[in-house]
Amino acid sequence: MSMHSYKKAFTLVELLVAIGIFVAMTAILVVKYSGFSEGMTLTNLAYDIALTIREAQSYGINVVNPNNVSNSTSDEYTSMYGVRFNTGVRNQFILYGDFNNNGKFDAGTETIRTYSMKNGNTIELVCVTTNSTSCGTSAQVLEIQFKRPDPTPVIKYGTIVSTLSRAEHGEIRLKSPRGSYRRVIVRSSGQISIEESPITQTQ
Repeated sequence: MSMHSYKKAFTLVELLVAIGIFVAMTAILVVKYSGFSEGMTLTNLAYDIALTIREAQSYGINVVNPNNVSNSTSDEYTSMYGVRFNTGVRNQFILYGDFNNNGKFDAGTETIRTYSMKNGNTIELVCVTTNSTSCGTSAQVLEIQFKRPDPTPVIKYGTIVSTLSRAEHGEIRLKSPRGSYRRVIVRSSGQISIEESPITQTQ
């Protein structure tokens, strides 16, 4: 009587099924991680914007001349500081000092720091409203300003060539390449909030 020993092994079909399951699960994990990573990056950007607005507030009420920025038309004790958002340049925002006291940002002479957005994140729009629950009029330019001794923001909007008008509340809406959103909402009381869902604006 002969004895035969058999070794168990995968058949070709079983091997292909196992590889298919592994590939599918890997793809799902990669997609989920990419979405999570993108959301975190966008949230971090929103908080960076909020912190930059607080930085402008600190400069404005503490009358500090950051980075020893020099100016010949005004002194640091009367200068207003602000953050400027321009939808014509959707991948950056600017911290500035209003050294000539004309109530707005002037390119080239008043920039303190330019922040460049990364990973394809952009400013989708900026808008203003008279209440805190909806995004009203869209704008090309939004500036959040602070001037001694008032710690509350002055929110202004308009176009590059127009005189900026005042508003009660301002919103910066951020968008990721995959279509995730974050809203940075600045209220005239000084409150800054970050929200996830976009809302419809009127023109």
